[in-house]
Amino acid sequence: MTATPKALQRAFQKAKIANQILRAADGMEALEMLKGVNGKEQITSPYILLVDVNMPRMNGVQFVQALREDSTLHNSIVFVLSTSKRDQDKDRRL
Repeated sequence: MTATPKALQRAFQKAKIANQILRAADGMEALEMLKGVNGKEQITSPYILLVDVNMPRMNGVQFVQALREDSTLHNSIVFVLSTSKRDQDKDRRL
């Protein structure tokens, strides 16, 4: 798990959201955290996922597809974020 971006922490503090923020370095680590495998402590529901389209190793699209194919994770609430200027990234349906 890597450090949480300061802008996200500030936004949550400003909105008085006290929920714990966990950050995975990429989609593979996020799946490990959600499933509690490979030495990662399992994240328990309820949770909301903020996903970057351009994550390394497993991009955001691949990550959401993996979630939807998993019977225990398919109902996860996901917000996909991107700073990409590519129309295909912005228009993609998940």
